[in-house]
Parts: sequence; structure tokens; C-alpha cells
Amino acid sequence: MLHPSHYHLFFWPVFLAAALLQGQSAHRDLRSGDKAYRNGAFEKAENNYRQAAESQPDAQSHYNLGNALYQQKKYDAAATAYEKAARSAPDADTRARALHNLGNAHYQQKQLDKAIEAYKAALRNSPGDADTARNLALAQRESGERSAVGGEQSAVGGEQSAVGGEQSAVGGERSAVGGERSAVGGERSAVGGEQIGRAHV
Repeated sequence: MLHPSHYHLFFWPVFLAAALLQGQSAHRDLRSGDKAYRNGAFEKAENNYRQAAESQPDAQSHYNLGNALYQQKKYDAAATAYEKAARSAPDADTRARALHNLGNAHYQQKQLDKAIEAYKAALRNSPGDADTARNLALAQRESGERSAVGGEQSAVGGEQSAVGGEQSAVGGERSAVGGERSAVGGERSAVGGEQIGRAHV
């Protein structure tokens, strides 16, 4: 029989080994998800990222899961993943990226008040982000248009609107405002696994 003081020493290597295996599994799932995402297999990427999030629920796994869900137009589920990414973000830049995408997911669901709040929160974490500022202005402008019509929703599906001198696609089409990061209609990609929020596609 083990003495109580030796009990924890005996099991410490077992717990450490289990934690290391769990981390390796999450890393492998993230890599597999990245590959599937780059190949446009968003459902497969979703499954890999979901497994990674279960093994190691951190900002990166939730953020990438949100991106895969967003690409499949599962905006409500993407919003939940982005909220988890923002809550577990290790720094302000990562939090800002998750909040930006949270705003995009709300915007796609025409939840303009929630989108506006998410964009404002993103700007509090990254004040100089021009993409987020443009998205905020677009959501505020559209929210004002809806209010002016007496609660009726204005038809936006596919029209082009100039915000800050750039063209942004609204209504589900992707926009390449700001180069490798996309504005409303897309998400900031974290594909690559090494560093969250860096676009590689």
C-alpha cells in the first residue's frame, strides 16, 4: 500500500502524460482542420475544430470552429464559437479579431444591435482597426435606415454600398476590404494554427 504522501507522486507522471497526449491530439485536430479549411471542406474542418475545442478549449480552437461554421452560413453557431474565443483570448488583438467576427455573424443574421455592440467591443481592444470601423459604420447606417422606415427592414441582399470610400458586399457575399482580411460577409481566417487571426487564405 502506498503512503498518502507518495500517492500524488505516483500519479503525477500519469496525469502529465495524459495532458501531453490531449494537447497533441488537439494540435493534430487543428492541423487537420486547417488543411480541410484551405481545401474548402468546411464541414470536415468544423468536425476537426470541434474535436480540438473539446480536447483543448482555447481561443484558437473556438475561433477556427467559428470560421468553419461561418463559411457554412451557420451564423448562430459561429457566434457562439466566437464568443467563447473572445472570452478565452490571451490578448487584446486576439479578442478583437474574435469580436470582429462575432459582429459579422450577428450582422449576417440581421441582428444589427448585437453586431454594433460586438464591433464597438472589438474597437475597444484594437482601436485602429479600419475593417472593424467600416463594418461598425455600415451596421449603424443600416440600423438607422431600418429605424427611419418605421421598423421595416430595408432590402440589402446583394446591393453594393460605399462605406469609407470602399465597396463592401452585404447580404452574404464575401468582400475583400482591407486585403487579406474580409469585412462584412466574410470572416478573418485563422487557418494555419500557429497564430490565431493571421489570414493565410
